[in-house]
Amino acid sequence: MRRRAIAPTVSEFIEFFENRFGAILGRTRTKRKNVIRILHFEMFAPKKRYSDWDLECRLKPGAATIRNVKAIDRFVTRFSGFAYAKRFLTFSKKNRHLWQHIDRIKWLQFMAFMPEEKSAPFFDLHINGVGRRVLKGAYGKKRNPQFLEWAMLTSWRKLKNNDRKWAKILIRRYVLPSVPGRLHKKALADPARFFGSRLKKYELARKFLK
Repeated sequence: MRRRAIAPTVSEFIEFFENRFGAILGRTRTKRKNVIRILHFEMFAPKKRYSDWDLECRLKPGAATIRNVKAIDRFVTRFSGFAYAKRFLTFSKKNRHLWQHIDRIKWLQFMAFMPEEKSAPFFDLHINGVGRRVLKGAYGKKRNPQFLEWAMLTSWRKLKNNDRKWAKILIRRYVLPSVPGRLHKKALADPARFFGSRLKKYELARKFLK
């Protein structure tokens, strides 16, 4: 099968990220199939229009410091090719069952939308080798409402790709715990409409998903 061309925004991000942080990146360790390896990154190309570019990299032993994590955070969330770039990290007691909770997570994860990409414009970055102690030191117990927003966007993507099994899992495990109980029925009855009504500030992403 012919390999999908790497999205220009993704290529640019890798180039700039490597230039800035290459000295503290180590080798990734995945053994999964269909992986694309570029410098210190491993990535999985999207298979459908509403899928995401899934990237992974790893910090070298000893490089997982609060200072480095905060520098990476600033770089990713301010990267010019992204819109709505946010950490996928939750602090809510209602989400303690999730691996992305501050008390359980061992990696740094970001999600973003790439406005210049006409197909599969979603971006998901995992930075491994960080650890809970450093993450807690970097972020403490801050609120992160964007976690719910990106959980809704991800669930919406799954629905658009007709991946109803995973959409249902995400809605029940990631979305509903952070939504008032009185809205659960509405969210389950018509998830796409519910997401659209709650994500008005994500106009570019909403337009693509509608």
